Amino acid sequence: MLLPPRIFELSRCATEDISRRQIACVRLERNDSGPKAIATTGKVLAIVKWDEPDWREYPDIGTSPAPTEGFAANVPLRQAKELARTKLRSYSKPILEYLALEEKSAHFSVSSTDLDSVSTVQVREEMAGYPEYSSVLPDKGDETASVLVNVGALKTLCETTIKVKGLTKKDLEGKGEEPIVRLVIHGENQPIALESRKKPQEDTEITTYIMPYITNK
Repeated sequence: MLLPPRIFELSRCATEDISRRQIACVRLERNDSGPKAIATTGKVLAIVKWDEPDWREYPDIGTSPAPTEGFAANVPLRQAKELARTKLRSYSKPILEYLALEEKSAHFSVSSTDLDSVSTVQVREEMAGYPEYSSVLPDKGDETASVLVNVGALKTLCETTIKVKGLTKKDLEGKGEEPIVRLVIHGENQPIALESRKKPQEDTEITTYIMPYITNK
């Protein structure tokens, strides 16, 4: 498997709770449509798919990224975070911007090279299995509302709500006051509201709005 290091940024969506070993990892899978990575805390779920270059064009460095049908592995959270920090130098070969993962079970290696040297991380797979996440995914045919928004603007609204409400890291990790917002969609070309209502013990409520991204289609 060839994958960019940034794929392991999915570790942000994996649980930090080591007692939940089954999801304290980044899941890698391969099927007929290609490779994908999955992470979940139980409250959020993220799935990434990417275009994989031809593995046969990758330099022979002792780690074969050849695809294996039905491959699946759980990369433990600590190692996923380590791989996310990998800095690659591609020079004139774009394929060197990818990590090479050996698709084997239980123990496998993830390597990178700049043609002068090779760096390898040995991964011991988390063997606790993985939840059947596909059963909770909505059917795209059942879509009732779809609005395009600028992700940078959405980030600004979320950060503003966190600061104004005085939410702490403990709150955001689900160990304190549950930080709930209500997402209100009025229509395809109408502002979308994020409402954080005042609870009895609170002194502030905030409503932020984001304009939908309107295309010419």
